[in-house]
Amino acid sequence: MIFIIGGRGSGKLEFVKLKFDLKDKNIGDGMEIDIDDLNEYDVIYDIDQLIRRFSDKEDLDDLITDNENASIIVANEIEDGIAPADEKEERGRKLLRTTYDKLEEKADTVIYMMAGVPKYLKGEKI
Repeated sequence: MIFIIGGRGSGKLEFVKLKFDLKDKNIGDGMEIDIDDLNEYDVIYDIDQLIRRFSDKEDLDDLITDNENASIIVANEIEDGIAPADEKEERGRKLLRTTYDKLEEKADTVIYMMAGVPKYLKGEKI
């Protein structure tokens, strides 16, 4: 599995589409897809949005990291700034960190994107 992380607008999705010659139908958008549809996509984009949307679901991090179909997972960086005052937001941030840690551990390749340039943090250059 490949885990790609970077800031918004850092070129993650464009990189994935060009590097792997993927079409939109192969990419599940975390802002739109249902948690039960994870196995229908080769790529899960904006996984952080999916996590935020379903943060109350039991064992969400395991559902995501145990997904056998998605070979590429794309995420936005977690901003460390001021801790959210809202308890649900804080739980969501903790869940993001836990899930990202598990994804990084499981991934064969971890890529950090900045301004369209991939930096390989783990694994072989693809």
